[in-house]
Amino acid sequence: MSGIDRHLSKKRILSAVLFFMVNASAHAQTLDQNRARCEGNDVNVAIPACTAAIESGRLPQRALAAVYSNRGSAQMRKQAYDLAIADFDQAIRLRPDMALLLYVRGLAKQQGGDARGAEDDLRRAQQMDPNEASSLFNRGIAKRGLGDNAGADADIARARAINPNIGQGQ
Repeated sequence: MSGIDRHLSKKRILSAVLFFMVNASAHAQTLDQNRARCEGNDVNVAIPACTAAIESGRLPQRALAAVYSNRGSAQMRKQAYDLAIADFDQAIRLRPDMALLLYVRGLAKQQGGDARGAEDDLRRAQQMDPNEASSLFNRGIAKRGLGDNAGADADIARARAINPNIGQGQ
């Protein structure tokens, strides 16, 4: 191989390395942008951004759970409760230790008309975080939907003992 050929080979290698570095940087920037958009309030922007971040396959487990949760929250704002529940299912699979994920899935079930499923998720969330008034309060609402008025009253009273202002706007 002549000196010119070696020089061209080195240039090609350097070009390829630079191409991959720039390309990787652009992908990382796009992933960061999608994650930021995923956290936004505009569901028409958030849902596709969350989906792109999920489909990238490059998120660590904790971040992936957060993105599923964000997309689930956006789906709830669209009143697409089945899709929200599916996303919260994925987030819970990745982070079974987070009471908040059970809580929001319980809310999605409640708003979607599944009082029994809501009560179960809210009970589990409350067991994980016993001083969380929101889980108790919303479990009380779910119990009322199941016809358990005594249980509903007890949960709501316990929630108000923790946070006297809970339910003021509901």
